[in-house]
Amino acid sequence: MREYSPLILTCFAKWDVESGVFDTTLEQAHTLNISALAASSTHVFSGSRDYSVKAWDLATKTCTSEFSCPRNIVTALAYSPSAQLLFQGSEDLCVRAWDVRSSHGSAPSLQLGGYVYFPLCLALQAGEQLLATGCKGFNGVGCGVVLWDVRKPSAPLAQLAGHSQDVVSCVFSPARSGLLLTASKDGSVLAWDAAAPARTAQLQLGSRKLLSGLCAMSAAEQSFAAAAMDGSLTLFRCAAPQAEEMQVLFETDEAAAAAAAQMHS
Repeated sequence: MREYSPLILTCFAKWDVESGVFDTTLEQAHTLNISALAASSTHVFSGSRDYSVKAWDLATKTCTSEFSCPRNIVTALAYSPSAQLLFQGSEDLCVRAWDVRSSHGSAPSLQLGGYVYFPLCLALQAGEQLLATGCKGFNGVGCGVVLWDVRKPSAPLAQLAGHSQDVVSCVFSPARSGLLLTASKDGSVLAWDAAAPARTAQLQLGSRKLLSGLCAMSAAEQSFAAAAMDGSLTLFRCAAPQAEEMQVLFETDEAAAAAAAQMHS
């Protein structure tokens, strides 16, 4: 495998997408690997295996807030602009929300517990009151999706089952209220009606295609992209929470993706 330097793993950069050049580079942001990122129009938020979460002002290139808990390896981040809360998943089986306006070292504003398998991904629905978390698991044990109303943190709204391996990414549709998509290492993307809540559709990309990421592409066309560990990419459409199927729009050539992965290994 390729060896990665600690510098690469503990820093990050902001790109100017028009010019294609680095706009901001923050080196040695953490002492261990950066494991999660989130962003707003003015800040980038980073979480690390060094147990810390930091807020970075991109204009001044300085750390404006820092939060940490002992033995709290960060697994995922999601930011609520209206509440100015940064939600953090971690290996200690909790989701915490930090007020980024607070000073360094303050206590979390919110804590969601009761997890048996730690959360690997987080997503906030537009309106920022519904939080989805996808969890670690294996052979159908764990691998769940947990929904929370963040105004009522005492218990989750729902716990959904359907994946058979780690749920590595989740995303709400930017245009369709209640439409949640989740991607898993089992090679599938599942669509959920979060309002019901119930599973409504499945896109199976192959049990050997370990998915690693998922994002919304076009709100108008309801298109999404799923990335896999073999280097391949699939674009697909899921038009509504009640959709019975998802339509594949484009897939990269698996042989080319495998060759590229081998070249960079």
